[in-house]
Amino acid sequence: MACRGSYIGLMRHLRISPGGRLANQMIQFMIAKKLQKLVPGLVIHGYDLPRWRLSAPSPAHLRVAGPELTGNLFDVRHVAGLMNAGWIDGAHLTGFSLNMSNFGSREECSELFQPPSESPPGFGKDELVIHVRGEDILTGGHPDYGPLPIQFYVRIVAQTGLRPVFLGQIQEGRYLDEIRRAFPDAQILPARDVLADFQTMRNSKNIVLGLSSFSWLAAWFSDADRIHLPVFGFLNPRQRPDIHCLPVDDSRYSFYLLPVRKWNAGPDDQAALYDQRLPIEPIAAGEAGRLLRRGAWRIAPKRLAKRVLLTAQCARAKWAVGAPGRTGPTGAP
Repeated sequence: MACRGSYIGLMRHLRISPGGRLANQMIQFMIAKKLQKLVPGLVIHGYDLPRWRLSAPSPAHLRVAGPELTGNLFDVRHVAGLMNAGWIDGAHLTGFSLNMSNFGSREECSELFQPPSESPPGFGKDELVIHVRGEDILTGGHPDYGPLPIQFYVRIVAQTGLRPVFLGQIQEGRYLDEIRRAFPDAQILPARDVLADFQTMRNSKNIVLGLSSFSWLAAWFSDADRIHLPVFGFLNPRQRPDIHCLPVDDSRYSFYLLPVRKWNAGPDDQAALYDQRLPIEPIAAGEAGRLLRRGAWRIAPKRLAKRVLLTAQCARAKWAVGAPGRTGPTGAP
């Protein structure tokens, strides 16, 4: 994060530079709305989510200065405190934070995203909707993402006795062949419009998450009876202690701890997708909470350093705009 001078205009602003796919941009908007709730009169602009009928371009003449918010370590409440104290007049949201403390409540966030037309129906109490994060992630991408091992699906289907329904980024290849082999009677929905998949999950009663912010959001917004969450990849605090996406206070969730894995799509990684000996440990919400707390302790020094650096940078910027030869905080240098 870095503070950059003053900005033109009397009101406080948050400028969003949209990044990533649909779900990541939705998370940016959720963070912005949380900050707006904490900072009276804050104006948000720069977002463009036409699928949800949400759009507010940034004025061409407006130059927002203030902290650049990116990564998972910034704290919305800290930024709000700096704004409310008059230390900064604006901020620039260039990334997204996978940290539930930077979001509003589930009800508040879900209410932000209303579909523009009638939603596709979800699946009922006898079906288990399983989201597959495929496409580019199958052959590379990010070390904290990657496809879920087939054995995880086998474990949940056997445990619940429900009829599996697979949807998401599904394409022909070995991964889909293995799903068909393991679940010959499963319903497999072809690749569809992204909003149709989102709303189908959101309207379903039993959901299995993929390693995907997309399925995480759809499940969190839902009124599902049961949500099965793999504590794996970026969802595992042992692997990513800077991320907090385990809703440990939500009784709808069942948690399953899988080994730490860095996905690079190499031969060993690919073979592990089909290993039937994969350890999968159901854990209680209390144990998931302990994993989160241990992760938070590990990164506490980094989080504190981020706060101190941000405050110091904004203090220097505040002093600079009041220095001789410069205008005040509402004018240009």
